Amino acid sequence: MLQRIQTVYLFLNTTILIVFSFFTDFSILNFTSAYLLNHLPAIFSIVVSIFSIGLIFLFKNRKLQSKLSFFLAIDVLFVLGFFIYLFGVEKFYLEWTFYLLPVSFGLLLLARNSIKKDEKLVKSADRLR
Repeated sequence: MLQRIQTVYLFLNTTILIVFSFFTDFSILNFTSAYLLNHLPAIFSIVVSIFSIGLIFLFKNRKLQSKLSFFLAIDVLFVLGFFIYLFGVEKFYLEWTFYLLPVSFGLLLLARNSIKKDEKLVKSADRLR
């Protein structure tokens, strides 16, 4: 489990999303119930990071792990699009933390590719038996 490269990708993804959630202008630490819609990208990125950690422990079911990593990548794109919809493109370019979302998307795609390579390796080893 820990020696696989996708574990590193998923752990880095979790770290990046947590940094995104806590170090932005709309972080969870500045939560007010009146502006719940403004905090929705931070809340959703925390949920994606929790699922990303859970995805590490699905190492025995590689097909499910691959599908869920692709689903989480789509969710990160949703967070990115929702943020741009809420605050506009001008605000997106001002903060350094908002560039973490495309990095997170890339890490999830790298993890998915590594999972697929593992699945291919296991299938080729099964043919030899």
